[in-house]
Amino acid sequence: MCPIWVSWTWSQAYLPKDIHENMETASAALENLCNYKFNSCGWGMIVVLGLGLLLRECSRAQEYEEDEATGDVPDYLGNSILGFQLGDQIVDKIAGIEAEVEAVWKDENLGLSVVRQDIEKRRREERKKLKENQKAEEARVIEEKRVEDEKRAMEEKRVEDEKRAMEEKRVEDEKRAMEKKRVEEEARLAEEASKAEKRVRKSNAKGKGKRPAADVEEPSKKKVKSYPPDPPHCSGRDKVTSKKYNA
Repeated sequence: MCPIWVSWTWSQAYLPKDIHENMETASAALENLCNYKFNSCGWGMIVVLGLGLLLRECSRAQEYEEDEATGDVPDYLGNSILGFQLGDQIVDKIAGIEAEVEAVWKDENLGLSVVRQDIEKRRREERKKLKENQKAEEARVIEEKRVEDEKRAMEEKRVEDEKRAMEEKRVEDEKRAMEKKRVEEEARLAEEASKAEKRVRKSNAKGKGKRPAADVEEPSKKKVKSYPPDPPHCSGRDKVTSKKYNA
């Protein structure tokens, strides 16, 4: 397996500090690059890239001068273990790998086929990973929306419950107030009735011992003399007529 810094996308100007300070790390990196099995020119060039980066670090360590180093040059180059011996080993390995790369290039059809296969395989893997990421993102968005909808529904339910509870309390308070008013009104009426009854009893108590109105003798009425009614008055004609019919 190639070290992480063996890549065309490595963004650092220098290799990691442990390559310069730890011989085991540097030797392991060189051994991994030398033993890396590749079946295409592309992967062979990756190995050559790694060895070239190691060789460049050896040259930088050998040429490092503390007085002449600029601010972007790391201090660990001054104590680097990378030297001429390791550099010579790297040069020999690069020559051997270059020969292997050339051998791969001789069979152009096979080399192109393998490269195409590798490229197509990577593309399939990338498309698959992209789809998986898209599905995961869609699932995440759906889940977030579901959670947000649940929160909104719970909040709406809470508000409705609060409104309902407030309305029930208002109705209950009105009923309680009406009941209290009714009881007070009944108590007032009962008190007024009691006062009225006491007044009647008191009035009756004062009237006891007096002579009833029926026992008082009425004053005698004055006797008036009555006369018979006057006889009816008859005219002379009436008298003559009466005599005629009588005859």
